[in-house]
Amino acid sequence: MKRNGNWFWGIALILGAAFLVFSEMTNTVPSGINVLNVLLSIALVGFFIQSLVSWHGFFGLVFPLAGLYWLWHGSLGLPIIELWVLGVSALLLFLGLEAIFHRKGEHAWHHGADGDWNDHTSLSEGTDENHPYIQLSFGKTSRFLHADALESGRLSVSFGELLVYFDQVTLKDGQAQIQMDASFGAMQLFVPKEWEIVNNLGAGFGAVKDFTSKNRPAEGAPKLILNGDASFGEIRIQYS
Repeated sequence: MKRNGNWFWGIALILGAAFLVFSEMTNTVPSGINVLNVLLSIALVGFFIQSLVSWHGFFGLVFPLAGLYWLWHGSLGLPIIELWVLGVSALLLFLGLEAIFHRKGEHAWHHGADGDWNDHTSLSEGTDENHPYIQLSFGKTSRFLHADALESGRLSVSFGELLVYFDQVTLKDGQAQIQMDASFGAMQLFVPKEWEIVNNLGAGFGAVKDFTSKNRPAEGAPKLILNGDASFGEIRIQYS
């Protein structure tokens, strides 16, 4: 199958190169058709077909279709969908299909006490409870932090969903900073109602939803400062 895959991609690349040269030499590309879009579409269709034939799970089916929609929605008169919404929707569809149609030993989903993951999942964590580090890709997990003097931390998710609970955390000198990054994924923070949340998060083609913004904490309340960005993803902050 690997040899067949090499043949397939070899032919696809040659056809792409031939199309690019031919279109430039003959100027035969119809107006409104972007040559780069055509080449990207060839790669996406190739990825889709190869994933379907060799079956590497739903990832190779869902995301190429989302990419094709983004490339051609204007030419086909389809509704405009923001890129981050399209990316997150594709992620959720991928996770849902994998969860429903799982097969053991074939990119199957496994269910553990702390979340769901598959063969694509990458999870890295630090060991210092007062400086937590969590980096998740292609999966879903929940973490209940335990710290007696939380000072700083870093949370990152891409193509997955990360839930982090701060109920059992004490901030060092009443203040701490967390760096957060969500790329084509979703992250939710659950914090005590007594805390003051300083939201410095940006949203590059993404969304940040702060459900604590209307709260008026008491003077001198513990302060959690959130920095980072949601790129084609979503970050939610809410009280536990």
